[in-house]
Amino acid sequence: MDTQNLRISEGATISASTFSSGNAGTLSIKATDTALFGTSVQGSPSGITAHVKAGQRATAVI
Repeated sequence: MDTQNLRISEGATISASTFSSGNAGTLSIKATDTALFGTSVQGSPSGITAHVKAGQRATAVI
């Protein structure tokens, strides 16, 4: 993702994940101005995440 302004709010997330064999891949974000704020109604925070099964890999580049 390549953007000048990135806003993630109200519990929203950008995510790369795998729960099986194989890699989750690379999550790449290039932004001049980034803001993460707020939570969902259930209390989950806004964020950027990479989740993998044990023994696998993911890369997050921000």
